[in-house]
Amino acid sequence: RVACRVAARPGARGEQVLVLLGPTLPAPERVSFGRMLRSGLGRIVSMFKRPPPPPERDPTLPRVEMQATGPDAATRLDAVVDADGYVPACDLVAAAVRDRAGAILFEAGPQGVAVQFDVDGMAVPAPKLDKATVGAIVGVVRQLAAFDPKDRGPSTAAVTAQVEGKSWPCTVSGRRSGSGERLEVRIDKMRPKMKSLADTGLSAAAVDRLQELLKLERGLILLATPRGGGLSTLFDAVVTAADRLLRDFVLLEDAAAPRPEIQNVRPVRWDARTGGTPSQALAAALREYPHAFVTCDLEDAELAGRLVEQAGEGRLVIVGLRGADAADGIARLIGLGVDAQAVSRVLVGAVGARLVRKLCPKCRQEFFPAVAALTRLGLDPDADITLYRPTPGGCPVCTGTGYLGRTAVGEVAAGPTLQAHVARAADAATLRKAAAKDGMVSALNDAVAKAARGVTSVEEVQRVFRAN
Repeated sequence: RVACRVAARPGARGEQVLVLLGPTLPAPERVSFGRMLRSGLGRIVSMFKRPPPPPERDPTLPRVEMQATGPDAATRLDAVVDADGYVPACDLVAAAVRDRAGAILFEAGPQGVAVQFDVDGMAVPAPKLDKATVGAIVGVVRQLAAFDPKDRGPSTAAVTAQVEGKSWPCTVSGRRSGSGERLEVRIDKMRPKMKSLADTGLSAAAVDRLQELLKLERGLILLATPRGGGLSTLFDAVVTAADRLLRDFVLLEDAAAPRPEIQNVRPVRWDARTGGTPSQALAAALREYPHAFVTCDLEDAELAGRLVEQAGEGRLVIVGLRGADAADGIARLIGLGVDAQAVSRVLVGAVGARLVRKLCPKCRQEFFPAVAALTRLGLDPDADITLYRPTPGGCPVCTGTGYLGRTAVGEVAAGPTLQAHVARAADAATLRKAAAKDGMVSALNDAVAKAARGVTSVEEVQRVFRAN
């Protein structure tokens, strides 16, 4: 016996009948006609079924295509464009652009890899992704950036995001450690562009004082911000404001983490991955007899000491490092092992800054605080002051946060009282009081003044300065 399966369906030119001949069945086996018909129809229907359409793409996402850069960019792109993680990686960057995120952070932890967006300095959850998709995205990003799987040290590379056909440069930085991997995709287009010191948001008095310091031929200018406080942006704005046409400026930096180019500033790099040191880079730069040295995120003790020496030998030196404020930055520089009296002799000024979120001008709400609250902030309760706060849920302009962008609040510490206490290696609290005697207006007072003008909110000032 031969089992036959029959199916029929209407067609454009009449009825279509399909007869399938099955395998010969053993004589003892009995198969019901109904069972054969159901089985055959199931197979036939599955043949005519169309595959389900792919899920519709979120219409709010811009069109994004991730691309590699460098001499072998096309090869690296070809290697990942058909990978499972390529489309999700593009969509994740698109979501970051839509949500005004300046960076995407992948960080390994006990529960797997957490994915977050950095929006105006605040970490917010990225769109939810399953573990396999996150792993595939990380793999694609690492391949586009040409990261060596064996390299456990810090790595930095440039990639490009084509957003609606326009090229947006991005910086990928990664570091492997015992706890896992930390990978960051920073969207450089979202980074604020500072054409002048005033664009940073520093007060007019602070800008004027800093510009006077930059006119000096020699001495040490120190820039300090806490981590995430805008050190890179402040550093670029300060160096850009200096006279780089009549003076030869040299930027000392790690080859593994190159900075954006500053016009008329020549980079001299060291590469720790091949055994290079910051002091070797300084020695190489000295052969050209530059007028000024600048470096951001100073951590090397030997380089710190040698730069202080260069400031004492007639050069202008601008260094950036991590610190809570100007006084803490000075204390940390001395804490690297630099002689306090040498620092006192060359220090012409220290700038401390932080970033506060600006209220969304479209949806901010006016409110009238209690007199006690104004007094605590140091504001005159009888003054004509209007305070604002964010609207719960925000608006489409600020993507629901109530805030739109950030601005710097800062202070400039300089003067003889400060220098005298620096020479004695005083602690940060003592240096802070000394700077106040020299006329320094603190970053906290600058922030309160911005709240009184409606630039930011009292809640944001309290959040940023809570540690104080």
